[in-house]
Amino acid sequence: MKNTSLTNRRKWLKNTALSSVGLVMAANAGAFAYDHPAQEPFTEQELLRLFSNENPYSPSPKVKSAMQQLLYRANRYANYHPVNPKALKEAIAKREGLKAENIVLGHGSYQVLTLIAIMYGRNKETIITPKPTFNVVGNYADHQMGANVKYIALDKNHRMDLSAMRRAMDAKTSLVFVCNPNNPTGTVIEAERLKSFCREVGKKATVLVDEAYIEYANPAKTKTMVELVQQKENVLITRTFSKMYGLAGMRIGYAMARKDIAERLDKLNGQFGQLINTLGLAAALASLEDEQFIRSSIKKNQQVMRYFCQQLDGMNLPYVPSETNFLYVQTGKAFKDFHSQLAKRKIKAIGKDSSEWSRISMATMADMKRLIKIMKGLKTK
Repeated sequence: MKNTSLTNRRKWLKNTALSSVGLVMAANAGAFAYDHPAQEPFTEQELLRLFSNENPYSPSPKVKSAMQQLLYRANRYANYHPVNPKALKEAIAKREGLKAENIVLGHGSYQVLTLIAIMYGRNKETIITPKPTFNVVGNYADHQMGANVKYIALDKNHRMDLSAMRRAMDAKTSLVFVCNPNNPTGTVIEAERLKSFCREVGKKATVLVDEAYIEYANPAKTKTMVELVQQKENVLITRTFSKMYGLAGMRIGYAMARKDIAERLDKLNGQFGQLINTLGLAAALASLEDEQFIRSSIKKNQQVMRYFCQQLDGMNLPYVPSETNFLYVQTGKAFKDFHSQLAKRKIKAIGKDSSEWSRISMATMADMKRLIKIMKGLKTK
């Protein structure tokens, strides 16, 4: 009598092997085109992601290759392998003109920002932050640490009001938060003006500059504040591999600061908090070397942004000129229940139906054309 269990197992093994080969071939086939959008496990009609400011294009071929080569290490911690946290720290430091001792790694910049909130808010200090902004620090320090968080409204041009932030400082101010470019407005502060602000405020409190979108910004309009870290100023800078580098799913972020600040932050992070996942480390290291992917992403983002703004101009919809991969649009003026209407069409952006303004992430050109078509159909007559 034939052993049906053994026969079925052989069939299963054969099919699994063929499927695995197919997956590898499919992965390799899609790994060589920079203009190829990331493949989602759902169709275009199911969800259009315009809410997380992700790079809509697949991670670069170099990054994919680096991750594939380290799959065999997924069962091990990264400490004792050439691709380890120290290697990434050194690579970032070399790129930024710093030392490895100036770099603190985290599981996405979100974790780094929460650690900063703990470090500067655990003794009920005062923290100054703009509003609206990417409010991880203020929210965590307020609700989890009991800190005194002062929110300073943006000016009439949707930019951070540095003068008002400076005036809000008191004797217990430990941290002043600046997001440059700012999320959700996409506005920036001129490099020299921000540098002067950091030096002045840094005499009394640490200045935290979140540069999650700095790679998208026009260098003629603003620049990184890493020079201040090189000069050992009282400044913390946070960055992420989630946006420009297309590694949101890998969760790699980092901070840059002078040695004493970095050591305090790393100590708070703890030994296992510093153990970044191996594939994420490989991806981050490879992405730092792939300038072609960065140039390609910037170019496509500029093209899509230009098209989207032209279409909004044609619909007389106000927006804030952006130095990022998202746009702050005054949708409340022209649409009723804008986000609910988008949701019915499987599109998600950031904002509330009661809000005048919506933050819309840039996607591929095809996706933005789809959005514009829908918006024109929804626009109040």
